[in-house]
Parts: sequence; C-alpha cells; structure tokens
Amino acid sequence: MISLVGRRPAAPGSLALDCKAIIAAIQAKAGSMAPAILNGKDFIDHWGKHKHLFILPQHDGKCAYCEVSVIAGMPGDVEHFRPKSFCQPLSKAKTNDDYAGKPPYRKTGIKSSGYWWLAYEWSNYLLACNRCNSLWKKNQFPIAGTAALKSSQLTAEHHLLINPYDTDPEPHFAFDENTGQIRGRTARGTATIEVCGLDRKSLEVQRAIKGEKLISRHGEYLDALVRNNVLAQNNALRALLDECQDRQAFAGLARYFVQHKVGITYSQLTAMRAAGQM
Repeated sequence: MISLVGRRPAAPGSLALDCKAIIAAIQAKAGSMAPAILNGKDFIDHWGKHKHLFILPQHDGKCAYCEVSVIAGMPGDVEHFRPKSFCQPLSKAKTNDDYAGKPPYRKTGIKSSGYWWLAYEWSNYLLACNRCNSLWKKNQFPIAGTAALKSSQLTAEHHLLINPYDTDPEPHFAFDENTGQIRGRTARGTATIEVCGLDRKSLEVQRAIKGEKLISRHGEYLDALVRNNVLAQNNALRALLDECQDRQAFAGLARYFVQHKVGITYSQLTAMRAAGQM
C-alpha cells in the first residue's frame, strides 16, 4: 500500500443526479430499522460505471490496498471504504493460502448498522482488487471506540482500516524482502493487514520476487562502495529508485527496503535524482 493522498479523482456530476431518489428511499427504510441492516438489493449500482476514473490516480490501476494491477491481472471493484449495507466483524483468517481462489474461511460476527448514507458519497470510493474487496474485506470496518451514525460524526470516528487517499500508509507497515511477509507497525497497520488479507500467500510470493530484485541492486550498491566506484553507486541507486516508483508493483516494499537497508528515503532519492546528484 502506498499513499494516494491528494490524488482522488474529481467526482462526476452525474453521480449526485442519478442518486437523489435512491438515497431518499434508502433513508426511509434505514430510519425504520434499529440497527439499520440493509442488503445489496437496496442499492442501485451507479458507482461501477465510474471505475475508469480511478485508474490514473491509482497509478495505472493498482489496487488501493495490495498494489496488484487491477486492470491487467484481475477483476476490480469500485469499493466502498465504509460498508454501505451493514458492518460485520469476521474472525481471524484460518488460512492465508489463497491459491486457486481459496477464501480465508472466517466465522462471521453480529451485524451492525452500515454507512448507508455514504453509499453514493464519492469520498467513500476507491479502486480495489476482487480478492481484497470481496474475499477478504467484505463488510468489515473495525473501529476503536464508537462508530459514526451520521456524517457529522465521521471526523471523531477512530477507524482502524487505512484509506490511502486520506492517510499515508508508510509508517504503518514493515516488510521482509526475503519472504515477502508484511507486518503492522501500528494497530492500524495490523488491522488493515488482517481485514484486507495483505498477508495472503499470493502477495507474499510476489513481494518476495520483488525482494530478490531489491537485494540484487543493493548488493551492486555495496560492491560499488567497496570499490569506491561512484558511477556504479549511482547506477545502483537509480535502479533502486526505479523499483520505488509509484507505478511499480509493491512500491511500498521497495521504499521500506531502501530506507532501512540503504538509509535513504524514497523522497530523498527522488530529490537526489532531480538535483543531478546520481
């Protein structure tokens, strides 16, 4: 996961026009229920047709959660960050081996009210791959404290799931470049990994492949330092920087690796290249 702060696409004017009557009907139904447990049939999908608007902001269609290419590799969804129909806690996944489309086999908890009033709110959308959204996250939305029941309470709600359009994820995750494993450095990082299945086996394998490249480039850099070969050092640093670029697969892993192995942040590397220092 990498930051998308400041990259949210502009909302299409047609969305609000299409949804006025639907929102009124949903509000009437939800108001008669406590808790307000709705289902997908209560909502007409006016968000899916806008999926293309998220492709460029999410660096050529990377999943906002796991960084897999949604457009090239698997079905993608305009995902509701806060679930619209209801919220439901799930037990810890019994397996992270998702090959052959295996689900995480989790038990469901008691349903609570969803964020139905945000069903057609543009700021509640992001582009996610099918596995993160439909197999793992589903209707989970863990809260530390009390859940918001209306829009005016959202700023006071302490949700644990990270939305990269609102929060820079970098401080919340750590990676092992050899195994491709991810771990949370904060409670929010840990919750996001568990909810979205960011520790599933298919991602670990792909991140480990990325790790091999990073280790190789780092080895070249260390060898150039020993030989005091400035040209080779700069070539290796440029190669590492390329692996960190927004459009690259698993850029979050690459940036963590560079910062903790080379001692230079991604932003510092970018500044060095811009200044012609490498």
